[in-house]
Amino acid sequence: MKELENSTEKIRCGYALALGALPQFFISGNLIVILRGLVKAATIVPKQEAFVESRRDAVKAITRYLV
Repeated sequence: MKELENSTEKIRCGYALALGALPQFFISGNLIVILRGLVKAATIVPKQEAFVESRRDAVKAITRYLV
């Protein structure tokens, strides 16, 4: 979850997409923690407005849990 706050956008993208691809048995009991981290990664914050791709990937990961 810490890597979702990394200063390198590509690392954020990779971790967000990886969290969205986890099988159900990996997320069992941790769904709330994962979703909170992804929502935080999808939120626009000062000095990181340019991290558009990482926010997009966090939203993609979130939507995989809603289906």
